[in-house]
Amino acid sequence: MMASTLELLRAAQAGGYAVGAFNVYNLEGALAVVAAAEQERCPAILQIHPAALVHGGSPLVALCLEAARRATVPMAVHLDHCTDLETVRAVLAAGLTSVMADGSRLDYEGNVAFTAEVAAMVHARGGCVEA
Repeated sequence: MMASTLELLRAAQAGGYAVGAFNVYNLEGALAVVAAAEQERCPAILQIHPAALVHGGSPLVALCLEAARRATVPMAVHLDHCTDLETVRAVLAAGLTSVMADGSRLDYEGNVAFTAEVAAMVHARGGCVEA
């Protein structure tokens, strides 16, 4: 059952528990995370690292979204450690609404500007940003 990252984190905060977030690189990894979450009857977050998109591209995003939709527990899908706006645009177009803006390689001003631009793009689609 698809949920937003924000929904999962708010429920966890209210319930006093943590939500695991697991980087996945292929169908098998995504299904393994879903199976473990279902077995434990707990929510989880499927995270996609930008390096995985080099080979997996939008099909990887689509399969993670579908795995989350089919899960019997709340699941979110999140782009982890994104360092460029082009990738943010691509995953938003593919259906993600949760992104980690990683401007750590930039100077302070550049990091703030990058994070603000990512936040504007993601918030315009009703999503959330980790920074």
